Amino acid sequence: MTFPLPSTPILDTFNRPDQDPINLSGNWITPTPNAGVNVQVISNEAATTNSAGGSEVYWRRRFGPDCEVYVTCTVKPDNGNWFFLNLRIDNNDPPSAFVSAYFMVCTASAGTDVIQIWRQDNPGALLASVNLEFNSGDRFLFRAEGSTFTGYRDSGSGFVQIIQAVDATYNNAGWMSMQLKNSVVRLDDFGGGDLGTLPVYQRIYGWHIDIDDNGLEVLRIDTSPQGFSA
Repeated sequence: MTFPLPSTPILDTFNRPDQDPINLSGNWITPTPNAGVNVQVISNEAATTNSAGGSEVYWRRRFGPDCEVYVTCTVKPDNGNWFFLNLRIDNNDPPSAFVSAYFMVCTASAGTDVIQIWRQDNPGALLASVNLEFNSGDRFLFRAEGSTFTGYRDSGSGFVQIIQAVDATYNNAGWMSMQLKNSVVRLDDFGGGDLGTLPVYQRIYGWHIDIDDNGLEVLRIDTSPQGFSA
């Protein structure tokens, strides 16, 4: 089955007063350790003041195994820093340290930027890497379908595949997360979940009254222009 991009709703727009740590009716949870600095809401965007390491936050629900996670990078990190999207995180509640997961990391560079897909375990494995320049305002989506992991970018004209990897090590449902490194990067419109959970809207061209096999009147909805007559 082919799913649209994205196929899941936005979960947090961050449009609220500043928060430290980030919170939304208990849906976000901060893992420990977190380098001592939380993911925060600053000026209606997700941000951190952590320059020494990554600050991470989990969406407190398990999705998958076929699932996706996405975000808008409103402000690109400065060179040598990054953000990542993580899914299939197998962990406890509250989380303390990774057991297993997959993530797509977007790293800014003085040369060409780098997009990578990693399997997270001990010590972890790089599954795919591509040199690709990205910009503030780009949207990124990371999707897991079976043993295939695919990254997409939308730079204004719709999502386009930019990277893909295959790995069958972990096929469990799990948490989703985002991680930010340094005080420059800003993220917005975090979304995700099980594939295909975004409501699908059907255009209606008209309706008419028909008679069914039992001689009863029924309402028929016309969803194609060929089936509609005024």
